[in-house]
Amino acid sequence: MHAIDPAEIRTALDHVLASPAFVNAGRLSRMLRFVVERTLDGQGDQLKEYVLGVEVFDRPSEYDPRLDSIVRVEARRLRSKLAEYYEADGAGDLLRIRLAKGGYTPTFDRVSAPDAATVRSNPAVKRPIPLALAIAGAVLLAAAAYVWPTLGRPASDKVVTVAVLPFHVFSGRDDDRRLADRLADGVTAELARNSALGVAAHTSASQYRDPQRSVGDIGRALGVRVVMEGTTHIDGPMVRLEVRLVDATLGRKLWVEEFVAQSADLDRLERTVAEAAARFLLERYQR
Repeated sequence: MHAIDPAEIRTALDHVLASPAFVNAGRLSRMLRFVVERTLDGQGDQLKEYVLGVEVFDRPSEYDPRLDSIVRVEARRLRSKLAEYYEADGAGDLLRIRLAKGGYTPTFDRVSAPDAATVRSNPAVKRPIPLALAIAGAVLLAAAAYVWPTLGRPASDKVVTVAVLPFHVFSGRDDDRRLADRLADGVTAELARNSALGVAAHTSASQYRDPQRSVGDIGRALGVRVVMEGTTHIDGPMVRLEVRLVDATLGRKLWVEEFVAQSADLDRLERTVAEAAARFLLERYQR
């Protein structure tokens, strides 16, 4: 069997995380994205309980999986959530992400298109013609989102589209970079909860960690009007995040704010940043 293209896997991942089953399940979404990305980076064999506890669930370095079962509990929930998704909204997906019992390294499997009996017995499975029409519609929407920045108007019913680029860290420490990545991912997820905003997937925006392209090129590539940049400063238990919103079509900085929080309270920091940014964007672009 030929290896599956990582880009195709990331597309499947984005599709799963955008579904109703996952869109409000922030912790499970973060876990699924983490194990998939680590596996695609060739580090699937390092996905141990301790690593997930520290890097996904913010447990301290002295975390002991024997005393704290959070990873095992959340892994069971994630397996159930994936099964729920593939039985309903994802019933027609031909590329599936699985998390086998007893481990945390995902596998990626192709499945055959549903046969007629399955379609008749399960209304969640789309018939071939509607599925083809849905795919064609998705392609057209993606094309519209791509060309929108140059036209200067939002795609679909979104007031404005935005992408959160990886937040910079100047310390050079791997732990600090992982924390900054977690913040960017979390802010992306929180912004996506606002139905008035079109938000680029974190996996798409993350390729611009050290961009050699202009903000206008990045905006066009991601199909967004606004780009969020950020710089993370970590000093012991304190995290300071400076956030900037840049209009990609104008190449002009619109908004700069600074946020400070304890490293143990990153979820609240992500919500605070996303709410402040969304409030500014809607006030500026909503007409």
